[in-house]
Amino acid sequence: MLQTAACLLTVAALAMQGVLEPSQAPPEETVTRHPVYSSAPSVEAVQKLMSKVGASCCTSHEEGGCIECTLETAVNSSRIEWGEKGLDDDDAKVVAHVIKNSPLLMILHLGANAIGDQGAAAIAEVLKANTVLGILQLQENKIADAGAIAFAEMLHVNTRLRILSFNSNSIGDAGGVAIGQALGVNPKISKIELNYNQIGDTGGVAIAKALGVNAVLRVLHLGHNKVGDATAKTIADSLRGNSTVLRVLYISTNSIGPEGGAAIGEMMRVNVEMQDLNIASNEIGDAGAVAIAGALRVNPVMYKLSLRLNGIHDAGANAIAEALAVNKVLVEFYCGGNRYSKDAKQKLKDAVEGRPDREGRPVDPYSPTSGGRGKVPFNEPHPDALPALSLIERTVQHDL
Repeated sequence: MLQTAACLLTVAALAMQGVLEPSQAPPEETVTRHPVYSSAPSVEAVQKLMSKVGASCCTSHEEGGCIECTLETAVNSSRIEWGEKGLDDDDAKVVAHVIKNSPLLMILHLGANAIGDQGAAAIAEVLKANTVLGILQLQENKIADAGAIAFAEMLHVNTRLRILSFNSNSIGDAGGVAIGQALGVNPKISKIELNYNQIGDTGGVAIAKALGVNAVLRVLHLGHNKVGDATAKTIADSLRGNSTVLRVLYISTNSIGPEGGAAIGEMMRVNVEMQDLNIASNEIGDAGAVAIAGALRVNPVMYKLSLRLNGIHDAGANAIAEALAVNKVLVEFYCGGNRYSKDAKQKLKDAVEGRPDREGRPVDPYSPTSGGRGKVPFNEPHPDALPALSLIERTVQHDL
């Protein structure tokens, strides 16, 4: 009772000092503002959010806690985990105020909620001037093109955000085009996830073109969309340059055919940065597989490759097996679910089994692989990486 009374006295004192907004409406229509913010959400909006995320302090208070202290704790947190809380657009607007007023918040997880375009736009707006938040996860929400466009506008001016996840939303070509244009000028984003959206070649090509001028993006996830050969060929054109630093490319489960696969293979001959390529569940066929096999003979850095479910027959499988007999760098190779014969499958197994263990780089700088016989300091750490990078001793893995 004493703690609750103290909080009420605090609110009353702030009102007397003019921090709380006065209201000219009748008492029954008065909207009380939270004292933490200059243009704050209503207490009702804060109560609605806190009822979903749970009070993070004031557990000793009666009646479930004190809103002032609970939201104050959020503002002064460096990491907030509010995934799977049922947050909607109105809740996201309160979250935006938390971001705006927090001097410490570096990591914010809002995945698996019900945030749509309005909530995304509110968060994007406050991030335009934010210099603290580095990681934002918005996967599995209801964000479509309008929300993606709002975030793209923010990325034109934000100089702090490093990792952004939009997996499993409803972003289409318009959002993809806007994001691509933003990636062409943003100086900081190192990883962006766009898996499980509705981006076709119009948006995919825009994103792919940005790879030719972006000098900081290291991880791009564009799997489970609707991109095809046009996007794959543009990606290949962009990544042939020496200025690109992309290390991880996931373009699985799209509509990439032999032309796109062949273009990616030709790019792999000259690109010396990419270490992890997932082009599984497309239809690159033998033509794409043969081109990639040719690249494996000379590529000095790629350690992980997935070609699963790609309509590859014996000609492609045999070419890859011959390349693997020469290549001693690849330590993870996945080629199951294709259409080659038992003889071709055996050739692939003979090419990968019995290879010696080697040090494989965890190419996703923010999710280093664990296990093996211990960590070795990474020889070229990304200067903007939040966690430290590392090398892991790994055994050869395959799926044939």
